[in-house]
Amino acid sequence: MKYYLPLFSALALFFFTRLAAQDCKPTLTATGATTICAGDTAWLFVAPQPNTTYRWFRDAQEQGFADDTLVAVLASGSYQVEARQRAQQVKRILTGRTERNLFSLGFNGQQILVNGGGFYYYYTLPTQSMVRTSLTLSTQGEEVSFLDTIQTAPYHSLGFSRADSTFGWRVADRLAEFTNDGGQSWYPMPIESTTPLSSIRDLSLKKAYFVNPTTGFLAIEVYYYRAVTHPPALWTYKNGIMRPVNIFRPDYHQYGTGRDENVTDLQFPTDSTGFVLSSTGGIAKTTDAGTTWTIVNPSKGLRSAYFLPYEYNETASRTAARLNAEYAGLGWAVGDSGRILKTIDGGLTWLDQSVDAAYQLTKVYFTSELDGYAVGKGGLLLSTQDGGASWTRWETPTQEDLNDLLFTDADHGWAVGNKGVILQLNATSCQSLSEPVVVTVNPVPAPPTITASGDLKLVSSAPTGNQWYLNGTAVQGATGTEYSPMSAGTYSVTTTQSGCASGMSEGFTFTVTSDELSLASAAAVYPNPTSEQLYVKLKALGQPVSLELYSLQGVRVAQKNVAATIRETVVPLGLEGLPTGAYVLRIRSGTFSQSSKVLVNR
Repeated sequence: MKYYLPLFSALALFFFTRLAAQDCKPTLTATGATTICAGDTAWLFVAPQPNTTYRWFRDAQEQGFADDTLVAVLASGSYQVEARQRAQQVKRILTGRTERNLFSLGFNGQQILVNGGGFYYYYTLPTQSMVRTSLTLSTQGEEVSFLDTIQTAPYHSLGFSRADSTFGWRVADRLAEFTNDGGQSWYPMPIESTTPLSSIRDLSLKKAYFVNPTTGFLAIEVYYYRAVTHPPALWTYKNGIMRPVNIFRPDYHQYGTGRDENVTDLQFPTDSTGFVLSSTGGIAKTTDAGTTWTIVNPSKGLRSAYFLPYEYNETASRTAARLNAEYAGLGWAVGDSGRILKTIDGGLTWLDQSVDAAYQLTKVYFTSELDGYAVGKGGLLLSTQDGGASWTRWETPTQEDLNDLLFTDADHGWAVGNKGVILQLNATSCQSLSEPVVVTVNPVPAPPTITASGDLKLVSSAPTGNQWYLNGTAVQGATGTEYSPMSAGTYSVTTTQSGCASGMSEGFTFTVTSDELSLASAAAVYPNPTSEQLYVKLKALGQPVSLELYSLQGVRVAQKNVAATIRETVVPLGLEGLPTGAYVLRIRSGTFSQSSKVLVNR
């Protein structure tokens, strides 16, 4: 796991101003040869640049080299590296416009809507101390409208449909509203409960997701006797009727509602597939519009999740799941103590990408499968350019807690927090692919074999590229397929094909024989020439011996196997029926090999 959490300030701003005008196309170079032999390594290098991540490709297929700038290449192919530079600038806008806490953001396709309000107590009747705040901004950050409504509880959550940005919702204590015109006008939703609660005043709506004005889900905090509270639990909403759903503590009920559910977020990538986060229970998933729920991760302290739609999801688009009703999206969840989780299979499994610092994260948002952001308490802002594998902390102009985060496009984002904090995030991106570097990996040829011809020439099985050796020393100029030995010794040969040299062949021991026995030789052949019988005198070789007689055409015409010799032994070899001519006798014993020319006269 990699953790990168340095603070960028002046460097980030400097790089931001240069990035738009700077070509980020990387230059890929080889530090050595690009034509190599199998088993050797070619090294490719790209000069590292600040605030840049890299992806490597071979024949247009991404490789698992992550952000490496120096890679070892073992396979043939056309290699390229993609550089992605991303710099961002964070600034606070509308400073002093309001001191209210801002809890949520929404985007209707044209304007940014901000909701929040003043400080309030659990189950407090409307008083002058309670203020509901609504703010509308242009995509350039200019104020369009601002409204403070006193004696009303703050808005806790605001959202718009991904499918239709004109339909949206917002919720507060004892209140749910919807819009069909992008937030220009809002209408109350009727709310009744199936639980034995005396009044809607007993409920505080914290989070919401609505399919339409009559169907949705709510995270609701319940007040009892104006003092006792239950943390938020999931409720369904259908035609104005709310029903509690107990997911994480199904056996624990009070007054018909679940306790200790501690729901912190609702995320619905599609109308049928959704996720509920609990700070004590983990992550639960539904694929049937909330009819059933399954806990898919038990992690504690989770506060926010975000799932990419299909159009951003490269992983899903490469699989058959892309065509299924089941959502197979990329997603992330964040929470307390720097906890960050990632899923690539629609929440079935989760990868831990937590940072190593005790950050309290409150919201996460991704603009692509690689680029993402998270905010938290104390003005915390983190970003990633590699899908969450590493995170960078950015310096922000506030120490207030940040509560919500969204992006109107890949390069323009917004974060809101306590005491009226509104941050504008402007990112500049550059993405470019290098020119290709072609690496060729040639195979290493197999070691050749040596045979002896009738005229006692040594013959290599490799037609080209040979180099002959005598007792391990290269014979100068001996590069042909055949070689005529000039002296006794052990001969071997290698072959080089496309610049790649084979291993050494098995040694071939060549001895010069005559009618007289050579006492220095391990084997002697006599008489030579001969007519009917040939004798082979063997010294103590200690291993079984094979005698093979070949014609000049390479046909074996006689053979005899001898048990291991422990003393000097003479072995007869019959030549009956062989015509007059020259033959080659090959003697083998273990690693010992000797060939001799034999003449038969009739």
